[in-house]
Amino acid sequence: SVQNPIEAPISTKFRISPLNENGDVVNDNVVSLALKIAGGQKSDFTITKNSPEITSGSLTALLHTIPDKIDIEVTEVEVESENDDQAISLGKNDYNINIDYDINVPLEFENLRIFYNDTIEDLSSDLADITDKVKHLEISAVVDNAIPVDLTLSVEPRNEAGEIISGITLPESVKIEAAPNGNGTIQSTAVKITIKEERDKALQELDKLSIKIEGVNSDGNNDVTLRPDQFIVVRMSAKLPDGAQMDLDDL
Repeated sequence: SVQNPIEAPISTKFRISPLNENGDVVNDNVVSLALKIAGGQKSDFTITKNSPEITSGSLTALLHTIPDKIDIEVTEVEVESENDDQAISLGKNDYNINIDYDINVPLEFENLRIFYNDTIEDLSSDLADITDKVKHLEISAVVDNAIPVDLTLSVEPRNEAGEIISGITLPESVKIEAAPNGNGTIQSTAVKITIKEERDKALQELDKLSIKIEGVNSDGNNDVTLRPDQFIVVRMSAKLPDGAQMDLDDL
């Protein structure tokens, strides 16, 4: 944010220099900005690597090697008059522009792999009354993905000992759509996973569902970033699509 003490709008230029502990410019990279600031008020700007306010230099290169400090200098100021053909240039000591800034450096990866693992436990106690009467379960899930990478969701059925149960089939994996950008925008994907019993009484052994979410940036896109506002949220529920088959003698 930049506070303009002059009632008229001003055009100003800044120079941003990354410095090491000795005060020397790091990597010979200096970024130049050109901003137009409203008169008599504070103007807020969000500068990213593609912002039109950057007239030379690269923010990515500026922070490629983390500097010890960053020097920001106002190099030019022009006060705009009501007549577009007139402008007043001020010397460096003729104005007092206040600048406040925050720098957020997202992590950028050329080869990014995401792995998330969780387990839903103690299903046997919840399903004890029905697992001997059903042949398959259907899991509905909604996955909110704020990471700009395609993900895959897989589920493994396990018994009380944590072993994978044989005789139960379900899809190997389900694709979760990537977020459209890296700015925290959420992409929601609805999926259905059918857990089907192929061996008699296999569902009666079900006690845990092991959930895995994986994502690999393997499409050649070298502009994947991780930010603190990116996340993955999974909401799951289960139902009996065909109901339960019951013997009248059990009633």
